[in-house]
Amino acid sequence: GFDLLVMGNKGSHHCMEAERLSAKHGKSCTVLEKAEDVDAIEVKAGQKLALIGQVTGNTETWSKVVDRVRQRELPVKIVETVCSDSYDRQDAARRIAKEADVVVLISDGGDGSRSSFEVASTVNNHIHSISRKEDIHPEWFDRAATVGVIGGITVPQWTIDEVAKYIESFSSAAAPA
Repeated sequence: GFDLLVMGNKGSHHCMEAERLSAKHGKSCTVLEKAEDVDAIEVKAGQKLALIGQVTGNTETWSKVVDRVRQRELPVKIVETVCSDSYDRQDAARRIAKEADVVVLISDGGDGSRSSFEVASTVNNHIHSISRKEDIHPEWFDRAATVGVIGGITVPQWTIDEVAKYIESFSSAAAPA
């Protein structure tokens, strides 16, 4: 019974599915990619709106969108749909990016990696996204004292450990963060 506002990336699987399901039920779906998109929301008399977040979405953007909805005092039901693992991974990505000279993000090819990249790149502009360890360029670490290795939300720990070990093999000067 609600028209949807979905915080996420246009074209992502989760947002496209929300749009498809909304249309199937005769409802609208508006994708919000940033907090400023909330300013364009116009609520029609009697319209029921619900805000949901892309499951693997950027948790910082989610918080900003929720704050903006509350600031505007919009009559919107806020439903926390961002995965708790997204919060954990993105918090770790931010922390590691602050501590490291260089960051390598192992991408799972999805939005979970994109969100981790977005969060880490706000605190470190020496970040490289790879799909596999063979994508690594040793010269990335030439002046690095510490290297952080992070993975997208579906990247298993053993893959992160394998990439970190591979990077350690380039230089004993670069200690993993």
